[in-house]
Amino acid sequence: MQTFLMIIRLAALVGGIYGGVVLLRTLTPKMDGWKRAGAAFFCGLVVFSIMCQITQTDAERKQGAEQKEAQKKQEQEQAKPKAKVVAEKKEQEQEKPEQKPRPKVSAKDIAEAEHAVQRFIDEDIFQKVNVISADKGLVDVWTGSKFPALPFDWKKNALGFVYVAYCNKTVDGYIHISDGYTGKKVGIYTLRSELEQD
Repeated sequence: MQTFLMIIRLAALVGGIYGGVVLLRTLTPKMDGWKRAGAAFFCGLVVFSIMCQITQTDAERKQGAEQKEAQKKQEQEQAKPKAKVVAEKKEQEQEKPEQKPRPKVSAKDIAEAEHAVQRFIDEDIFQKVNVISADKGLVDVWTGSKFPALPFDWKKNALGFVYVAYCNKTVDGYIHISDGYTGKKVGIYTLRSELEQD
């Protein structure tokens, strides 16, 4: 079968070249012989490629499709390492939280913050402030009766004073906020996320 197809295709090539010569002689009799031969050979190739497409067997189609698929897989495999590297970089960036610089707090600012916190306790905004670890910046704040009625920004600012007063040695300080009457957790305060209420 393959031999028969090759004979047909070669016959199409020869016939295309001959037909091209005859056609070009009729259309352009004054054309140079070499130019005519080149143009006729081109016509033969066109006819040959058309005949190859027409007489293409199922096996050849399948082989062509397999080659295309193999090429596609190879391109995907080459693209995978690049995509993997990009994905890993994104994961690393997401894992690293945005680092805020360590706050530079003067002794005067710390003293003023401690004074403000004491005033908040006196005014029953906070019941008490318990420093668990000054080095790690771990603090428990127990809210007073006036705390729930404060606007959100005022609450945040009041807890900011607590942070400056007792968490000034680290950027990873953590203030646990509990209701002074029920003991339930009502929120947290960190330098990164600031006030998060439950």
